[in-house]
Amino acid sequence: GCVTAIRRLLDACNKQPDVMAQLEMVIMPILMHGLTPDGLDSIEDGLDCISLLLYYKKKGQSVVSPQMWYLLPQILHIIGGKPGDVDGGFAYEYLSLSVVAIQNFIAKDPITLLTKGDGQEATYLELIFKFLQNILVMNHNNKAKTDGISALRIVISLFENLEGQIDAAMPDFIGMLLAELSVLIKKKKPNQKYLLMLL
Repeated sequence: GCVTAIRRLLDACNKQPDVMAQLEMVIMPILMHGLTPDGLDSIEDGLDCISLLLYYKKKGQSVVSPQMWYLLPQILHIIGGKPGDVDGGFAYEYLSLSVVAIQNFIAKDPITLLTKGDGQEATYLELIFKFLQNILVMNHNNKAKTDGISALRIVISLFENLEGQIDAAMPDFIGMLLAELSVLIKKKKPNQKYLLMLL
């Protein structure tokens, strides 16, 4: 319905960054609603809209707007759930779609990623790290390891876009990846694609 029409509109005007910036302000409440249980019917198009708004930022304008940053913790929550949730969030099945949006947040504004948002106790990077830990725990029950592959795509994006800026967090990331590798190699027939990504 409404969010599908908005996505089509964003597709149509993606070469007009000024229009995209104006639309961002107008559709923000709709996007936030799409990231709630009541808005679950429109989450797929909502995630696409978020990815489009981030990807087609105005040239020279690499900073993501503060209102867009409000969406990232909500995306992480609806997909990954609370720490320790073995089933993930209520929108867990949209993990692969959320990866594109998360990668765009990382690539477009890595500096803000290292800060805390309004009312947050953790930085966006720390929130993503906890999210990745949850996804990898849930991945243990996934024979195809597609959830782990999605998580690794985010890790790769962090390493590529934050080179030299997350050195203090590297032991945590390496520990997380080594723990995942340890679980994987204990299997009789580990998923080869996933094993190669981890190595």
